[in-house]
Amino acid sequence: RSSKPNSFKLYKALEKEDKELVLKNWPTYQTESIKDNGNYAKALERYIKHETFKVSPKEEKVYKEAW
Repeated sequence: RSSKPNSFKLYKALEKEDKELVLKNWPTYQTESIKDNGNYAKALERYIKHETFKVSPKEEKVYKEAW
């Protein structure tokens, strides 16, 4: 699924502001995603790649429900 070295490489390549967003939003994202029907959250590597950290958990939920 995801590897720690790839996740770390992606994280290191981010702008300073984006790194702060990842650190701030990752724990909340994990908690909120796991609550939704017991589904699992994206792996950290995909979370960074898809720039999910730039979207609030509520916005992502609305986006998922639209699909």
